[in-house]
Amino acid sequence: RSSDLADGFKAHHTCWAAQAPEPADGIRTLDSQTLLGKQGLVYICHQGETYRLQTTRFGKLILTK
Repeated sequence: RSSDLADGFKAHHTCWAAQAPEPADGIRTLDSQTLLGKQGLVYICHQGETYRLQTTRFGKLILTK
């Protein structure tokens, strides 16, 4: 279940900063498939809150808290 997955993530993971090199203008571009992986899902920590970014079956992105 997706809610169980989210609860498990929050209970067992902490936020960490990715150590990717930044381009000269400071704005990075990430490929969505690279970001979301095979499952089409990634959790994002922002200001102490955990968000879920996922793809739909139609290829759209959904960001939920």
